[in-house]
Amino acid sequence: MADDIPDVVRVTDVFAGSKGDKQQIPANDDLVKSFGSKKKRNAVKTREASKVAQDELDSIARDALDHHSQMPKSPKARPQVQDTLVPPCNVHATNVKVVYDINDTHSHHTVISAKDMEILKTPAALFMHVASEKLEKWKDEASISVYFLEHLRILPSEEKSKLEKICYLLYMSYLIQFHRLKAKDFRSRTEILDGIPDKIQTNLLDKFSLKLDDDTKNKRYYHIGRCVTKFAKDKLLAHIIILALHIDDFRFNCKILCRDLKVAEKRFTDVAKVVGCYIEAVSRIKKEKDSKDDININTGGKLVILKLPLNIKFMNLIDK
Repeated sequence: MADDIPDVVRVTDVFAGSKGDKQQIPANDDLVKSFGSKKKRNAVKTREASKVAQDELDSIARDALDHHSQMPKSPKARPQVQDTLVPPCNVHATNVKVVYDINDTHSHHTVISAKDMEILKTPAALFMHVASEKLEKWKDEASISVYFLEHLRILPSEEKSKLEKICYLLYMSYLIQFHRLKAKDFRSRTEILDGIPDKIQTNLLDKFSLKLDDDTKNKRYYHIGRCVTKFAKDKLLAHIIILALHIDDFRFNCKILCRDLKVAEKRFTDVAKVVGCYIEAVSRIKKEKDSKDDININTGGKLVILKLPLNIKFMNLIDK
């Protein structure tokens, strides 16, 4: 039956041996930890860390399997067209800039549509000449993304590039606002996407939530007729990571975004791996080069890097 389910991961056993072999390995590891050489003890630690990482990635894979094989039992959701965790990816790209085309006009799954970009230009114009004093004042407002404010300080000087970057940052702030929503917010009678242009609100709901059946209970408790799933949250996070890569020249520290999104660093980096990124520990980068002027390194956290060749080991978890 599992062979009939397309585009999902087959979660396999960590060890290929017999059941007895699997039971014996933890016991052997305990002996190595107590009496083994330093080299062997380090090998055990590495294998155990890899096992934990694989378990987390398998969790993402199972979410994808659940999404394809069933819909939430309550509330009732309408069947959806086949969905994917990440937008179209060019795994054969020779330039990292075209691995993910975030403005792909030929794909329904693009990160930002051409229509969205046109809509964004109007509010973006308001941020073209913001004074630093204003930015300092906004820092005290919890509703404003720290990522958004920090990047407004380092905009390009050329007008066209500056406007495009602000459009990306505004859209990022909308994605962060959407990611902060909880299940109870979809049952609320109040505006849940306040400040986001109506057409972009509709696009975000279509991309990152499920439409419910016209059930009387759904109408009573879910006034916008939508609910959000764990898969949809991971899909949203994948889009946020891809957009951040384009904004930050394909290398960024995930610390600020994790704080803005209220998501664990481990979950963030696991989804980043599925996107095809490499994760670097800041402490190791510091040892390798002079980093006095590198804010991505000096603030701590983990670096998320998209480079060629892609980290396809984890991309293969979910067949796009």
